[in-house]
Formats: sequence, C-alpha cells, structure tokens
Amino acid sequence: MNNTYLISIIAIMAIITFVLRALPFLLLKNKKLKFIDYLGFMMPPGIMIILVFYSFLPSSQAGINHYLPLAISSLSVILLHHFFRNPLISIIPSTGLYIILQYYPIVT
Repeated sequence: MNNTYLISIIAIMAIITFVLRALPFLLLKNKKLKFIDYLGFMMPPGIMIILVFYSFLPSSQAGINHYLPLAISSLSVILLHHFFRNPLISIIPSTGLYIILQYYPIVT
C-alpha cells in the first residue's frame, strides 16, 4: 500500500463520518420535536447516574482502599453541590480529592 491510497481511505472515512454526524442537524434544522427536547433534558442526569453506578461496581482491586476514596469523594460532590449549586465547584475539587486519596490511602 502506498501513501496516496492510505490518505484517500482516511479522507473518505472522515467525509463519511462528518456527513453522518451533520445529517441529523440538517434534517431537523427547522423542526421542534418534543422527543428531542425530552432526551436533551433527561440524558445528562441519566448518563451521570450510570457512571456513578459503574464506578461502584466491584473490580479486581475491590477493597477498602478502592471504595473509601470513592465514598468520600462522592460525599464531597453531594455536599459541595448542595451548598454551591455549581457543577464545576462540586466536580473539580472532588475529583482532586479522589486522586489524592488514591495516591495517599487512608487505610494501609
């Protein structure tokens, strides 16, 4: 295979990907669908719930040093969001807390 063939294949894949992603916006440009509004309203919290449940699933490293940082940082997200009502203020410090607790375990 030469470089021209590979570049043309990548270009074709990029064009197809762009068209497939732009097509719904072009077709639904002037339409106001209740279903799309409903999905836009319900999907972000639904995806967050799925991610939270997935993070608490047992893994090969499931132990106190795995679940304690998760529980503490999850509690910090809940408390910070309760007091400040700002996703950035609740997620960014809690992520930092989780990383710190992973590197410096409370229980050895």
